[in-house]
Amino acid sequence: MPNNITYLSKEQFIALNEKAIRLKKNRSVERHEYKRISDARLPVLFHMLHNDVEIRTQIGVSENSTAWLDMDIKDYNGLPSMSVDIENPNQPIL
Repeated sequence: MPNNITYLSKEQFIALNEKAIRLKKNRSVERHEYKRISDARLPVLFHMLHNDVEIRTQIGVSENSTAWLDMDIKDYNGLPSMSVDIENPNQPIL
């Protein structure tokens, strides 16, 4: 059964994080953490509507780390996604 997973590139993450900092959103990452972010596709592990005007996301930023990032709904809806087969959990997805 195929399912979609939303993801970001490191560059997209940094751009959206800079926007979150500029707009004083509740969840963002400190800039000095950028060097710890993987150059791979960063999967959105969780998302929810927050304050009726933005999406709160939990993003896998490296093999064992996640980050919380608030973003505008329009920005979230513009993120790429890919289809994955959840019936085959051993198949690499990213």
